[in-house]
Amino acid sequence: MSSKMKNLIVLAVGAFSVLLILLAGWLRGGNGESYRLLVVIGSACFILALVLEHLLFRCPHCGQYLGRKFVPGGYCPHCGKELD
Repeated sequence: MSSKMKNLIVLAVGAFSVLLILLAGWLRGGNGESYRLLVVIGSACFILALVLEHLLFRCPHCGQYLGRKFVPGGYCPHCGKELD
């Protein structure tokens, strides 16, 4: 899987979690009980995005975590090999 696709997956899950939490805040004004489930699901999706980031952003050569600052097409700061 390319690093652009990995980045897209993490951003999509993160954006979905933010949308769910915002929707929960909007629904809170009308019905006090229905928003809690959305907050729990949105929070779980946000945690999933963080876990996916930590698992997916690794060097394919040495396996070290690259962090969010890496540039696709750049080089691994740990082993120096080119990233896809």
